[in-house]
Amino acid sequence: MQIMLDICTEYGHIWDIQFNPDNSQVLTLGVNNPCGNLFLDINIQWCASVKYLGIFFVSGNNLKVDLLTAKRMYYG
Repeated sequence: MQIMLDICTEYGHIWDIQFNPDNSQVLTLGVNNPCGNLFLDINIQWCASVKYLGIFFVSGNNLKVDLLTAKRMYYG
């Protein structure tokens, strides 16, 4: 996986692209989060849940979607 991140880093340097550390997160499905760190010009953080298009995906053995936040915003 780190090799692909190195390719993305090189591509960013060539085309003057900067990666936003606040929007760069890693989520695993099926296994626990590994202890290793991943770098994409920045240290990418491991997360228990990731927000994508307003929906929270939760890390675990299966793909889980947390709809509570969306329901709260709808009813609010």
